[in-house]
Amino acid sequence: MPSAPFSLMPGDNIDGWRKDTVALLQQLGAPIYRWPGGNFVSGYDWHDGIGPRDQRPPRKNPAWTGVESNDVGIHEYMDLMGLIQAEPYVSVNTGLGTVDNVAEEVQYCNGQPDTPLGKLRAQNGHPAPYGVKWWAVGNEMFGNWQLGHMPLDQYVLKHNQVADAMWKADPAIRLVAVGSIGQWDETMLKLCSQDMTLMSEHVYVKEKTDVPAHVAQLADEIRRVADAHREYNRSIPELNGKTIRVAMDEWNYWYGNYLYGELGVQYHLEGRARHRQGPARVLPQ
Repeated sequence: MPSAPFSLMPGDNIDGWRKDTVALLQQLGAPIYRWPGGNFVSGYDWHDGIGPRDQRPPRKNPAWTGVESNDVGIHEYMDLMGLIQAEPYVSVNTGLGTVDNVAEEVQYCNGQPDTPLGKLRAQNGHPAPYGVKWWAVGNEMFGNWQLGHMPLDQYVLKHNQVADAMWKADPAIRLVAVGSIGQWDETMLKLCSQDMTLMSEHVYVKEKTDVPAHVAQLADEIRRVADAHREYNRSIPELNGKTIRVAMDEWNYWYGNYLYGELGVQYHLEGRARHRQGPARVLPQ
């Protein structure tokens, strides 16, 4: 006979999550969490993270070293958001992913049970739509380190196709486009403003020896980003008076030696005053 399944998860786990971790996240009280990341999402197929967990395919991590077990997919992420009373913010794959793949993910999360993907979600144990409101349309597609990176003139077309398909799947969702100050932002705002709700920006700063100057860096960078977007909103005629606000969904200090594995950066005491990555924030205009 086959052996019974076993788990190394502590016996006091909460829906498969460590009790101590859940308690810390509840104490932190962050209002929103983005998933599944970052660079990882540009090679991620969300289908790998649904269905029975012991039947999900392990994959080579597409962006980093190691193996992705796919133990955490849409359902587990949504369960965690419920446990810690946080709002979901789902990133979709606009790198190696296809328009159809992304649209199906929206329908899987938000479609009624009589839709094809809503029916599949119900079969996987959750008949009611999740109603995910916030969606990141890709991650850092301006960078050549990103899987599926393409020239800007090609990406604006893909963004618009993906956004249109997502809104067709659920007109109520809010879409956060990939942003980067300069030509990327200006072109995206000129050609894609009708296909976004917000635009993301990412800010990372290096180390300075003067502690007050070091701590001030993130505030200065966020102010620079906000000022640039205020100017875009004033000067780009294609916006037609529409204001695209900023979602600052990654920011951090980044310095020191890589002591803790791949990009495992060492931090010092002065970084703790403002050291943070997430949750996402929308900058005031």
